[in-house]
Amino acid sequence: MRYVDRDICGYLQTSAKYKKELEESVASHHGKVRWPSNEGAYMEVMCNVDERDRKAKIKVEDWEEHAASGGTLQTDCGRKHLEKLVDEYDGRLIYQIQGDDLYIVSVDYLHQEIIKKVKTFLDSHSYLEETVLFDSGVFLYLFNNKKRDVQQVIKQFKDLNVEIDIVDRETRKGFTVKGDKQVCKIALAQLNSIKDNVIRTDMNVSDEFFHKFLQRPEGMEKMKNIQLAEKCIIQIPMAIPERGSRQRSENILAKSKFGHCDLQIKGGDITDQIVDFIVNPTDRMLEHKRGLGRTLVDKGGFLVSKSCEEKKRCIKEFDAFVGSAGDLPYRGIIHVVIPTYSVERNDRKQEDIHHAVRQCLLEADKQNATSIAFPLLGSGRFGYPDDIIVDSMMKEIKNYLLQNGTSTFLRRITVCDIESDLTILLPESIAEDFSLPADVVKQRKMSKECRSDQTDGFAKRIRRDNITGSITLQDTDVIVNSTNSKLDLNIGKLSGMIIKDGGEKILAELSEKYPDGISPGEIAVTTGGNLKCKAIFHGVLEKWDHNQGHAETVMKYFIKECLLNATKKNYESISFPILGTGALQFPPDCVAKFMSEVLDDFELEHPSTSLKTVRIVKHPNEETVFEGDNPILHRMDKPSISSVIYKRHSKRLKDVFTPGSNTKSYSTTIDSVTISIEQGDLTSTYSAVIVNSVPNTLTLRSGRISKAILEAAGDIIESEAHKHKKTFNETQLVMTSSGRMATCQKIVHLKAKSSLKGWKRVIKKCLAEVEKFSFNSVAFPALGTGGMNFSPADMGRAMAETFQEYINGESYQGNLKEIKIVLYDTDMVGEFTKGTKAVLESSRNRKSTFFNIFRQKHEDNIDSSTNMVINIYTESRDRASNVIKRIEDMRDQMINSKP
Repeated sequence: MRYVDRDICGYLQTSAKYKKELEESVASHHGKVRWPSNEGAYMEVMCNVDERDRKAKIKVEDWEEHAASGGTLQTDCGRKHLEKLVDEYDGRLIYQIQGDDLYIVSVDYLHQEIIKKVKTFLDSHSYLEETVLFDSGVFLYLFNNKKRDVQQVIKQFKDLNVEIDIVDRETRKGFTVKGDKQVCKIALAQLNSIKDNVIRTDMNVSDEFFHKFLQRPEGMEKMKNIQLAEKCIIQIPMAIPERGSRQRSENILAKSKFGHCDLQIKGGDITDQIVDFIVNPTDRMLEHKRGLGRTLVDKGGFLVSKSCEEKKRCIKEFDAFVGSAGDLPYRGIIHVVIPTYSVERNDRKQEDIHHAVRQCLLEADKQNATSIAFPLLGSGRFGYPDDIIVDSMMKEIKNYLLQNGTSTFLRRITVCDIESDLTILLPESIAEDFSLPADVVKQRKMSKECRSDQTDGFAKRIRRDNITGSITLQDTDVIVNSTNSKLDLNIGKLSGMIIKDGGEKILAELSEKYPDGISPGEIAVTTGGNLKCKAIFHGVLEKWDHNQGHAETVMKYFIKECLLNATKKNYESISFPILGTGALQFPPDCVAKFMSEVLDDFELEHPSTSLKTVRIVKHPNEETVFEGDNPILHRMDKPSISSVIYKRHSKRLKDVFTPGSNTKSYSTTIDSVTISIEQGDLTSTYSAVIVNSVPNTLTLRSGRISKAILEAAGDIIESEAHKHKKTFNETQLVMTSSGRMATCQKIVHLKAKSSLKGWKRVIKKCLAEVEKFSFNSVAFPALGTGGMNFSPADMGRAMAETFQEYINGESYQGNLKEIKIVLYDTDMVGEFTKGTKAVLESSRNRKSTFFNIFRQKHEDNIDSSTNMVINIYTESRDRASNVIKRIEDMRDQMINSKP
């Protein structure tokens, strides 16, 4: 039997290991190897083997993919797998790992089969870094009510060398999972399992008056109370303008002019700015896995990252270049490489920012740009202090404009950040060039006074006393009391002491002012009766939930509300008992931590507060004590990420009008199933199942979506699909694994149809298949709008009708809870959404789901063009019903109180 050419023969002879192994392998089959004696000759092997081996040729492959696998095959697990293959292909496989090179020697008729098995192994064991984005309401619910469950998952997988990072940006919330791919997929499944326990119920209201009521302080306060009392999250997403009707973002905080160029400082999302170029700070790897870069890729598509590929080999620090903006409405994106801040760079930190800004401005002028938008260069993961960034950026922009005069093409430069208050950070030398609003001037003055009074990096301190004694004997302006929702002060030791020492007058006040009691988070205010204090703040806390988050949220909110109410009334001192450590079973160290965090934040947010003293009073008979050196007297060096999330959310507890996801166009519910339309990449969408459409031949290499799925999942899914080729015409669909995609568990490939009726039939089959395997979520592309040329509006209507018929029909089993339609083309979103809404909204109106009990007189005043969707996040439908009932009651009261 003859084996390949002289090059391979030469390699096998010079490699003593291969030469020996080949001879031994052939000998084990009672054969013999004859090596070529001159150049160009063949090697001959004679042995008693089957016909295929007699005709086979040896194939040697230096497999370059091994270098990109992160050395997976060099691990114990990887070597065991290779040895297993050697045993399986007895005598027909030899491998060698040398550095980053993997050499596989096998017979030609088995070679592709062996390579495929190695690839499959690498697909499941390679390194993975995947970001899973959650609905912002779900994310906030988890950290307010399921925090312990999330922390347990993070700890569990940390022990397995998988890192789970929390992503908490204004426009992106979720988790980034990094580590071994197989373990990461389990971690992602567990996070998804926790997420799936959160139910979103959409409440549609078309009422201009109610909408305005909710924006007033009274309405916001009532919604906040419902959130705390019902253990839920309530959000009202603001409408997102469609492409083509996009409105200019005018949240201008400050404005100045240098030469003929306007310099603006804005708050909000930088990707909403209307400019020629947007600046993206990045690292030398030019990866777009986090921060602004990830947002740009999510919104602009793969062209954003693809345009950076060729730059990766030659890029260095502070280089700036123009890349594609993809589907975003800019001429391009200027990427600038920012080094990570370190102690060694401390002396150069201002120079770093100066250099980065100048490179971007020079690049913009090369492109004849008239407008450019900057984020804070160097903030976030790069680690530069915000005050240094603002100071350096503003000075460099000013210098550039003054130096270049009329030679620059730039007419408008915007510096934008979604979280920082840039006007407060403006250096005095630059601030004088801006026309600042009166409230900003006042804030800057207060901030300056606060900094001048700083001690050890903190604002002028409120005195914190931790004392032992009777709280009812304190000489203080306010006493805080934790009681029950009925405000029955005959229950509880502290309440009993207040009645005993303060008198029955306090009970009478509560009965008169709060006949229905109060809910968690609310404060009932009475006089001090016979006590020395001026007022008593009564509140309701929740029982300790072992760090799940809700009890912590209620306690922190109550403490903060007490401090705010004391400030509003110009009180100077307030005394707290050790909250929650009795019947509510809070651990003392947790109470100390919560109080410290709230007091720290309050001092920094309200530097001009009237409060001078906060006392924590422990009764002499209390067994519970704070451990350590009076922890409430000390400030927290670094709050936990969950505390930061609470802090951000607590600022929004009164303001339920929150921006929705930038990619979401429409969302509603049918029965218990959430239906949403989003603009984005289907292969990056997290769902239990994603759907693909394929032709009769079951090839995955035609069609944009199908190709993208194949590229993301790998060839293995095509092999799986082809196993069902014979039955495909009958079943009309095939379910495969997700391959190397970590964002889903299964992929359903539907047979493309040439009629809308055909599409409706196959979509119903798909939904039934998803429920058959107990999956609870599925994501569809815009089926039929590609090669089949159906209009987006027609397919939107057809898909909506199908979903409605299936969910309301007998086939629905109750497993499916979420259906997403993910549209890649931004231009398609408006038309597709219009077709979908035409079906779902008309059905909703016929059923008169909400508010059908209100007076016809009021309904005549409703503006039908005003549509408000209230997103309610709970763990049960019963809880959601309670929330809806409370909102309906609130609306009733609002209507009845109208003159």
